[in-house]
Amino acid sequence: LPVEAGHVLKQSFSEIWKDSSVFADLRDQDKLGGKCGVCEYKKVCEGCRARAFYESSGDYMAEEPYCIYEPVKIEQAREK
Repeated sequence: LPVEAGHVLKQSFSEIWKDSSVFADLRDQDKLGGKCGVCEYKKVCEGCRARAFYESSGDYMAEEPYCIYEPVKIEQAREK
């Protein structure tokens, strides 16, 4: 992804991993958007962040665009 998370020549990888807002976002499944954000499988799946980035014009936390699964919360809302 063309997203800057740090500079390995200026910081250690562990500093980048701990301090980068990009990596902090990627570790926090509660920041996932769209149906990924409400999906019961988000803790094990998380979707493809690269496809989300390119299909949403730059939001790597957007929902996985090619996922065909409908989360239970969305299905229940449609049934009401």
